[in-house]
Amino acid sequence: MNKYCVNGFKFQTEELSRNKKTNNSGVYIQGDVDGTGQTI
Repeated sequence: MNKYCVNGFKFQTEELSRNKKTNNSGVYIQGDVDGTGQTI
């Protein structure tokens, strides 16, 4: 299986995306620092 969908998010294997012109393999998470309201 090269592509799959989990909870509305689409994923593909690294092998499938290797030959594409663009690739986004990063992960973005926004978090709160010690309850101060500052985000990292």
